[in-house]
Amino acid sequence: MGPSHNPFWNDILAGCVSGLTSVIVSHPLETLSIQRKINSPEVYQNIFHSFQVIYKHQGLIDGFYRGNLNLPLISPAFLTSAQFALYGQMTRHFVKDDNNIKQYMLCGALTGFLLSFIQTPISLILGQIHGNLNRRHTHVFDFHIKDCCKYIYENNNGLIGFYKGFSSNLICSITTSMFYFGGYEYIKKHLYQRHHRKFQNQNKNKNLRLNILLSGAIGGLSAWAICHPLDVIRSEIQTDDLRPGHRKYTSYFDCIKQMYEQENSIKIFYKGFFSGIIKSIPINAACFLAYEELDVIPIYLWTYFSQPTAHCHAPQPDRVPAIQLKNEIKARAVTTDESTSSIIHSALRKYPLNAAGELPKNEALMLMIRRQRTVETVDADGCLPEKLRKTYRGEDFILHEDKNLIIFTTKTNLSILKQNKHWFADGTFKVCPDDYYPLFTLHAMMTNAIIPLVYGLLIGKSAQDYNSFFEKVLVQDNFQPESIMTDFETGTIKSVRENVAKRFT
Repeated sequence: MGPSHNPFWNDILAGCVSGLTSVIVSHPLETLSIQRKINSPEVYQNIFHSFQVIYKHQGLIDGFYRGNLNLPLISPAFLTSAQFALYGQMTRHFVKDDNNIKQYMLCGALTGFLLSFIQTPISLILGQIHGNLNRRHTHVFDFHIKDCCKYIYENNNGLIGFYKGFSSNLICSITTSMFYFGGYEYIKKHLYQRHHRKFQNQNKNKNLRLNILLSGAIGGLSAWAICHPLDVIRSEIQTDDLRPGHRKYTSYFDCIKQMYEQENSIKIFYKGFFSGIIKSIPINAACFLAYEELDVIPIYLWTYFSQPTAHCHAPQPDRVPAIQLKNEIKARAVTTDESTSSIIHSALRKYPLNAAGELPKNEALMLMIRRQRTVETVDADGCLPEKLRKTYRGEDFILHEDKNLIIFTTKTNLSILKQNKHWFADGTFKVCPDDYYPLFTLHAMMTNAIIPLVYGLLIGKSAQDYNSFFEKVLVQDNFQPESIMTDFETGTIKSVRENVAKRFT
């Protein structure tokens, strides 16, 4: 038996590609930003002019990816890789309900907690190099990673000194990751639930990718907007001079106090805010798309390269005529109104005698035709065909139909519902068509059994969606339920209280 794919390595691979994507997207933006700062406005008039000049004189690689193997440039890739890999593992262990955003935010917070142990030493090294370059403190080491590490080791209590600013990293990383991944998952699910219906006649994979790009951009935007001051404080602490007697800040709160007193305004905590937002949009959109796409590729790789199993066998050319026969029968069952016997007899006339041993049984062919002909689709306007509007007894089965809600029931079912004083409501998501979310049902007692009587396909699970459902049902008759039992879905509970309880009190 071949090896099975390991989810851990799936997350590692997806995380690495996300990290690489972050560098590919962010490094040109950083290059443009640096070049515009160090050159006069006459040299680079605007962003687009800057891009043209750099590309014309230096080319794509030398102009935008030069020096991409030093720590300041590879560290974002490494940290992004670790962040996405950790988040993938957290979601596999802690997310039990895909619709519970709080569980995703918890996974994001745990990811930030674990990432702090990796991020703190790297951020400290980068912060000290940055502080020395800006002459914030005197030139105490050469601008090399080795010299910087030696400087930190000698002036900050050895190896433990590489975790200076751990608390500021912890606060920033937990908060940022929580809103980063929580915001992404919320927007992605919201877009799927609310807007997926608009793409029913288009390429859904394409629109799903657009949703991921937009969700990633908004997730990064929300995290940056909320947590930028925390990142400024973290950076300020880790760029402080480490030599005893030269340190400016004594604690996290002392740093906040001194920063505020410099300008007597909170504006100091938002330096670089807008430039950071502009960069975060494409970077995070690309990272999440790469992560989502690469997360499933290892499954296909394992499947492709796995060793043969006991079920593998040599080619069987005698089965080809039987497969062709089935395909022809299926096509004619869908495209013609011929009788079942006519389709079978016509197809068998061309069947070769030397493949008679592979010929399916007549009952199997008849069943295949019936299954093909029971597949019903909506018409050009998105409405259900006439066959699905009637029960097998001839009763009307559609109570209401529009682009936001379809209700299925019959007059008989409504009569049974009216006779019952106790209703039961429930919703499910697994059996819904792609364009709806969820399938909501009303049940009642009949002959000592609780049976479903009204079915509703909703496009969302907000109180407003449930309100529309109950309004359309209750207006049909003088219903007088004494109780409605439901689960812990907040939208359902709110709707029952507002539309049902008030109606009969």
